[in-house]
Amino acid sequence: FSRAALFAVPALLVTGAAANWTHGGGLGALLQPGWGRALAIKILLVSGMAALGFYNWRVTLPRLQRGDPDVAFGRGAPAWEALLGLAVLGATAVLVALSPPSGG
Repeated sequence: FSRAALFAVPALLVTGAAANWTHGGGLGALLQPGWGRALAIKILLVSGMAALGFYNWRVTLPRLQRGDPDVAFGRGAPAWEALLGLAVLGATAVLVALSPPSGG
């Protein structure tokens, strides 16, 4: 999935920024209660997930390929990345249930 993520993550960032600019009215909307705050939380969760994904791609995957016995899915960064993925889904569910501010 690493190759797909190299293209998908920048596309998601661009479309997410465009959605915030169109619906939220800019960066200031991220500090507002409701939709803006939910979007800010989702951005933080996605950022953490992307950072862990990069770590897994550059550190964990090579260790797995070398047969390092200390690397397992249930421990460390891969498990945290999966948990953050579930949290992103939860944040997305909250976000789509809220009405965006009437800005922009």
